[in-house]
Amino acid sequence: MPYSTRLFATLLLTVMLGTCVLAQGKGTRALEEVKLDQVYSTYDLDGTGVLVIMLDRGIDYHHPAYLNADGTTRLAYVFDMIAPHDGNPYGVGTILDEDDINGDLMTDGPPLSNDNHGHGTATTGIIAGSDAGLNNNDFGGVAPGATIISVKFVQDGFPAGNGQDAEAAFFDPTYIAIALEFARDKIEELGLPSVTLMNIGSLGGPADGSSSVSRAIADFAEDHPFVCGVGDDGGQDNVTKGTVSQGQTTSIRIQKMEAGNMDVDLWYSGADRFRVRLTTPNGVVIAPATPGNNAGTRADGDGVSVWHNGTDQDFYGSTANRREVFIRIPSGTGVFTLELTGNSVSDGSFIGVMNPGTYSRDNKFLDFATNESSINDYSATPGVISPADYVLDPTWRDIDNVSRGLTGQGAPGEIWIGSSKGPTQDGRLGIDFAAPGEVLFGPYSANSFYARNAFLQAQGSNGLFGVQNAVSAAAPLSTGVIALMLQLDPTLTPADILTILQESAREDGFTGSTPNNTFGHGKLDAKAALDEVNRIVSTRDRFSRLPEVQLSPNPVRDLLTLTADAEAAIQAWTLTDLTGRVLREVKTPEVPTLNIPVAALPNGTYFLRIHTRQGATVRRFVKQ
Repeated sequence: MPYSTRLFATLLLTVMLGTCVLAQGKGTRALEEVKLDQVYSTYDLDGTGVLVIMLDRGIDYHHPAYLNADGTTRLAYVFDMIAPHDGNPYGVGTILDEDDINGDLMTDGPPLSNDNHGHGTATTGIIAGSDAGLNNNDFGGVAPGATIISVKFVQDGFPAGNGQDAEAAFFDPTYIAIALEFARDKIEELGLPSVTLMNIGSLGGPADGSSSVSRAIADFAEDHPFVCGVGDDGGQDNVTKGTVSQGQTTSIRIQKMEAGNMDVDLWYSGADRFRVRLTTPNGVVIAPATPGNNAGTRADGDGVSVWHNGTDQDFYGSTANRREVFIRIPSGTGVFTLELTGNSVSDGSFIGVMNPGTYSRDNKFLDFATNESSINDYSATPGVISPADYVLDPTWRDIDNVSRGLTGQGAPGEIWIGSSKGPTQDGRLGIDFAAPGEVLFGPYSANSFYARNAFLQAQGSNGLFGVQNAVSAAAPLSTGVIALMLQLDPTLTPADILTILQESAREDGFTGSTPNNTFGHGKLDAKAALDEVNRIVSTRDRFSRLPEVQLSPNPVRDLLTLTADAEAAIQAWTLTDLTGRVLREVKTPEVPTLNIPVAALPNGTYFLRIHTRQGATVRRFVKQ
């Protein structure tokens, strides 16, 4: 479809939908599974007043899932870090604000920024997209009223086809710290409670919170809720864990049956000194020298490179006092043998990972092999909210009403075969909980790489929505739930959110006893999490410790009862909505108990400022 035609069709659809664009957006294909249906009926939340920041492959902001009823954008900013530098203070990329985006929506021609691949568009929609007025809870995002910022800092390569040019892959890990700086600035500027999702991560790095990127993430996550899925590296023996003894040699066979590049990243204690030798399938031996702490060595042979890095010289800026052996095999297949000899051993343990080594590939370790500790480096960062992925329903009907499905993914309720496992390399649990990501639906753009396969587009979606799965679906679903938590209580800290999600997660026959390295603390339960937020904010006064006034019932339908403690007496009250708008002010004779009729209020969250003999206090309640 020509761009001008697609733009006209999008705007026409928006106009025809009127005010239904956002109103019909609440939901997801996992609505009942995580009890979001109960959340919406109890608390009437949609993410309004919360900022969602997505660090991913960009976004198609022309998609009707990201438009208001009047055709204007729901995005506050797009930071396209891969676009030419526009002179912004971050030193890379192009920044579009709301006015820039709205202007671009009215202009024919190529968009100023886009997600030609489709991943960012689809996954952002699971968090905060509307269902584009299709009145289908399978398509709408969890928090369709949220404000959105999209940061494009990574790009997946794909070949030309379907009238679209090829696109080269791009990833620079130094961009992550810049993206977080931008996110921090915009959170302060907009003044909204926020949740950020970085929807990338695979095997490689120390996976213990010590890398330079992990330290930047940890600093951000201390004050701002930050989500990163555990990774899609489950189901294959892509991790090797073992011990090297003094004077002994431990051999690790590496099976590489994929012709493309493979990296092996192995770490061991800085207190040890290992001799390293790699033998290729052709019998060529590659043996880098054992370095000092401040040095790294390299040896090459048979097209393969092997680095042996000291504790202060590794490729990830780790502060964990560990040494790194990094192997790059650009091509070819066969079995490689890595020998580690204990020249000087104090600890002796090692852990190595390979990439690629996903369940669908025939690359794996043949010795000391496991799939434990396949969690990615970013998700392993302390303070990061790290969801795993389990199977909901791996089947769907495509746009032509043909039954489709993914096989070998696990049965409904089981962990998805590709979901990475804990623990972190420093022994922490790593996984907080699991959310259902097999299979969800997200917004599809007509000209994207995602949309090349019609069988991935969902029945009844008019080509606007299609399949999104893997941890890249479970993580945005979880992020959307966090947005609802922040709408209910904007003062929640990252630590509050993490604790609530862990403690409210549920066990079942698939999770077994929790916590564990597969499901973390259990399966995501949005209703239990929101109930806990409601309980906390109903009993904990963040504005004043005195006086004590209880509200019941809360949530409330008809009559709200205020009960003061024995020393206090209620003298007056002021009712406001979430925006601070005063709805009613009432003075009353001093009474210990007061009933307030609320049946006429629209469903939502409200605040009462209650004046007593002992002073004023603020209490929140939910009208349902």
